Amino acid sequence: MKNVYLLVYIIMFVGCTSSSDNVVKPNLLVIMADSLSYIDIGVYGQESVSATPNIDRLAQEGVCFTNGYSISSNSASGQYALMTGRCPWKETGGEEMITLPEMMKKVGYKTAAIGTWHSKVEQIPGETARRMGFGYSGSEADIGLSDYSIYEAVDFISRQKKEPFFLYYGLGGETVSSIHEEIDKYIGKLLSCLSDREMLDNTLIVFSSYRSSVDENNHVPFFVYWKGKISPVVSDALVSPLDLIASLGKLVGVSMPEGLDSHEYVNAFMGKSLEARDELVLEVQGEIRKVYANRNDRS
Repeated sequence: MKNVYLLVYIIMFVGCTSSSDNVVKPNLLVIMADSLSYIDIGVYGQESVSATPNIDRLAQEGVCFTNGYSISSNSASGQYALMTGRCPWKETGGEEMITLPEMMKKVGYKTAAIGTWHSKVEQIPGETARRMGFGYSGSEADIGLSDYSIYEAVDFISRQKKEPFFLYYGLGGETVSSIHEEIDKYIGKLLSCLSDREMLDNTLIVFSSYRSSVDENNHVPFFVYWKGKISPVVSDALVSPLDLIASLGKLVGVSMPEGLDSHEYVNAFMGKSLEARDELVLEVQGEIRKVYANRNDRS
């Protein structure tokens, strides 16, 4: 009888281990603009914006969310929410909080933060990114777009051989009318780099913005692209960059801690479901508001 119990235990143990080991771990590229609104992107039906063929490609060949909302109208707060899965106006958890890059490192990812990094306390370029858990931080810490930052991003991707990578790429810029084409150019370089190295089929790409260029709301572009894995779809599911940490954690097989404001909607991000949040609490110009899945702001 003891041998029977031992055999059952071994079967259960092996089953759990193999299930975890068989989780698909794609490369992850999260591209965040600083200040883009839903109305700034031509794929949403706007005719007055600059040509953005690479941004349009992400939207047209992936999941194009019509109800993407940033959690805050402040870029630094939006970045905090993305990296921690917690609303920035709530009490922080201190050093014991798990961050998005720390989570990825736990399951074997090489991590890097390149481009704009939002921090009011930044003293050394990249120091806050490293404290967040990134294994590599690029040299750019200002608010502008930089050709050197895309060089660093391409170089980081080119050096990845075996382990999957998680690259956060921040695109700064204050004047929306002048940065559409620059942002699109950099995204095109990233796509070309991945394609040239035959990595595009194994890279999930998320594109969104920390805040809207329109002060009245936090409505932002939100696209998820994975060549050959995600079928093109337009989704009106209510989503936010806040939910990336829980959703990406589910995708790569990480159990998330309790107490997060981030919700897991990996099926929505993969285009397999049109359901996500019923409502989302936002901070807009210092005021707390709610947006609902039916697109009516009732507060």
